[in-house]
Amino acid sequence: MPRAPLPSAPLPSAPLPSAPLSAPLPVRLELAGVHADGIRRWVESVVGWQPVDTAGGPLAPAVVVLTDVAAAWQDGSLDASVATDGPPRILLVAAEDPAVRAAAAGTHAAVAVTWPDDRERIVEVAAALAGHRTTRSTRDLSIGGACGGVGTTTVTVALAALAAWSGRPALVLTHGAVPVPLPPPSPGVGDLQDLPVWQAATAVPGVAGLKALRLPAPAPGVDLDAGPAALVVRDRGADEDVDVLVARRDRPGLAALARASAAVAVVADTGPAGERALRAAAAGRRVVRVAWDPRVARAALGGRVPAGLPGAWLRALAPVLSGGAR
Repeated sequence: MPRAPLPSAPLPSAPLPSAPLSAPLPVRLELAGVHADGIRRWVESVVGWQPVDTAGGPLAPAVVVLTDVAAAWQDGSLDASVATDGPPRILLVAAEDPAVRAAAAGTHAAVAVTWPDDRERIVEVAAALAGHRTTRSTRDLSIGGACGGVGTTTVTVALAALAAWSGRPALVLTHGAVPVPLPPPSPGVGDLQDLPVWQAATAVPGVAGLKALRLPAPAPGVDLDAGPAALVVRDRGADEDVDVLVARRDRPGLAALARASAAVAVVADTGPAGERALRAAAAGRRVVRVAWDPRVARAALGGRVPAGLPGAWLRALAPVLSGGAR
C-alpha cells in the first residue's frame, strides 16, 4: 500500500555549523527528498566527507548512513518493527511535524536531525556514532555569494571583525580583491593543512585579534592550523554550497537561495522581490537583512573595512554569529 504524502511545515531556527571532523569520513547517502542534491553538495564541499556507494567497500566502508525522511518513508525504516543492520543511521527531517517526529522517534534505527537548520548536530552525532572526536574547538564558517559583486568579501570580513571585537580571535581566508591591505598570495599557500595559517596571516589594521590571509583561489574546506583563532571565516566567492549565502532581494538572488544548502541568508534589503517571495525561497531558514547603504560600498572601495562600516549595518549581522533569528 503506498504511503500517504509527508506533511510539511516551516523549519525551526538553530545555531550554525561548527568545525568539521578532522579527517574525511566515509558516509552512505540514502536520499530521495527535495533536499537530496543540497545535502550531497554540503557533505562533499562544506564538511569534506566522502560519500560511498550502498555496498561500501573494503577500502572505505561507510561508518554512518545519512538518510532523509522521504527515503526512509519509502523503504519502511521509519517503522519501529523494522530491524536494521550495518552502520548507524542519521535521519534528516525536513519538516517539524508531530507525526513525522513521532515516527522518527519510534524507530531504533536512527537519530533524527532537522535539515538544514540543525546541521551542526549532524557533524556532532556522526562523530559520536563513528567513535571520532573533533580535533579542535575552532568554529568554521564558509561564506558564499549568489553571484559576484553582492558583498561576499565584505560580509566575510565583517563577521570575523565582530568576533574579534567580542574578544574571540578570528581568521579570514579570502582570495582576489579584498577590502583590507593584504600582501599577494605566497608560493605554496594553497596547502593549508601543512601551513601554520595563523602565523602566515596578516593582522588587519584597527581590529585587534583579527588576521587575514589571501589565497590564490577560494578557501577550501580543509582542516587547518588556525592557532588561537576561535573563528575561521572562509570567503568562497560565488558559491551556493556554503554555511552563509549572501544575496540581493532580486530574482537571481532568490533563485540561488532556493537552491542553496546554506542555513542562513544575508540579504541586502533592496530589489524588486517582495517579502512573500523571499520567505518562500528561504523555506523557513534564517534571513538576516542588511541595509543597502552606499557607505558600505565606499568603505570597501576605500579599504576601510571593517572599521569603516556603519555600526547599524554591523549590528544587523550579529545574529549570524550568535545563532539568533530576526
